[in-house]
Amino acid sequence: MGLDSKYLSKALELSSEGILILDTSTNILYGTDKAKDILGLKEDFQIRSFLELFPDSFLAKEMGKQLKGIVEEILPIPTRDRNLFCVCRLEQVIAQGEVKVNILYLKQQMGVVNETGKKSYHAFYTFNDIIGPGEKLEQLKKKGKAFALGDSTVLIQGETGTGKELFAQALHAASPRKDKPFMPVNCAAIPENLLESELFGYEEGSFTGAVKGGKPGRFEIASGGTVFLDEIGDMPMFLQAKLLRVLQEKKIERVGGTRQIPVDVRIIAATHKDLRRLVADNKFRDDLYYRLNVLPLYIPPLRERKEDIYVLLEYFLKKHTVLAGKPSKRFSAKVLNQFFNYSWPGNVRELENVIEYMVNLPEQSAMFDMDSLPPYLLGSLEQKNLPGEGICQAYEPDQDAALLKVKDMESNQIIAALEKYGHCTRGKREAAKALGISVATLYRKLKKI
Repeated sequence: MGLDSKYLSKALELSSEGILILDTSTNILYGTDKAKDILGLKEDFQIRSFLELFPDSFLAKEMGKQLKGIVEEILPIPTRDRNLFCVCRLEQVIAQGEVKVNILYLKQQMGVVNETGKKSYHAFYTFNDIIGPGEKLEQLKKKGKAFALGDSTVLIQGETGTGKELFAQALHAASPRKDKPFMPVNCAAIPENLLESELFGYEEGSFTGAVKGGKPGRFEIASGGTVFLDEIGDMPMFLQAKLLRVLQEKKIERVGGTRQIPVDVRIIAATHKDLRRLVADNKFRDDLYYRLNVLPLYIPPLRERKEDIYVLLEYFLKKHTVLAGKPSKRFSAKVLNQFFNYSWPGNVRELENVIEYMVNLPEQSAMFDMDSLPPYLLGSLEQKNLPGEGICQAYEPDQDAALLKVKDMESNQIIAALEKYGHCTRGKREAAKALGISVATLYRKLKKI
């Protein structure tokens, strides 16, 4: 018995990814509503050519040929903000040695703009986007999937660049709240005098410049969804008390207001700081800490899960060669060895920045060699190896001396980056990007130099 086409289309619509079915000339024979939403199209496809949508796509130009295995391409979404991208994964139906049908799976990677031009807040990453074959990461993902099913507060801890927001988004995407807003708030990036009104909103006339009619805060906007409080360790003490009351009573009070507004949100908090030490130093409320630390997740640094490095290298290399329109290249054995033995203080974010730097260098050969590394990294990698040690071993000098050198090296790198990009606000943003850290982290480190 054949399958009715209406049932087939309903089955395809159940996919979490957008799906396009194309002929060998790139004409779109069928597309799911999810695919239209990702591409920002309101009308039906009606034999519209994929090459028309993406004239620079190498996948579109190869659809008439039989490809080896599954091929991916990252493309900017043409009908929306150019900062939005989708990952296109192509699979082919082959019969009698010929391509009969091309099936394209679309997944939006970044995006905060809807068709009205207003911000929408959604999680775009799932646990499938967290890459790494290591046992530590697999156990962490397993625990995260279990935590996602509940409604208790989650506290994610880990160094800068380990992927705390990625895990927060994955938790939301795997939760019963996945179709509701995911609202990120960086407690370190928003000025202290604005953070309260950003979180809880304000009433009309509550302060000079207040919008007529007042304004809802992030907690109200995220109703039914998740509020992600990043860098919670930087939240001022007076706001910690107000947040504690929200967690206890599930109600908020706007700045300048008197009424209690019920809110239904789940809290996910994250920090790179040691909250227990902050509690001991009277810089963080102990009652709030225990309220947040119900379901703890600790993301280990990259240096503690080096088995993930090579998979991440492959992923970031593919991503940035496609984005830069460059041909794929290989890493020399010497570069791979140095990558493995480097401590990666900036973790996964630093690793991606290094790969992006290398990909965008002028093309000289088909292989990345030592001279392709960023200058700061090349200098820090000049370390001695024990005789006869292999790629999986690293020389460990005296611990105290090593700590001193790392601290001095970090300060020197920050100073060098500011000298290169400038000490103005824009220069600091560029320096932070080059160093693989956030602007808030850069300002924090500058206070210690």
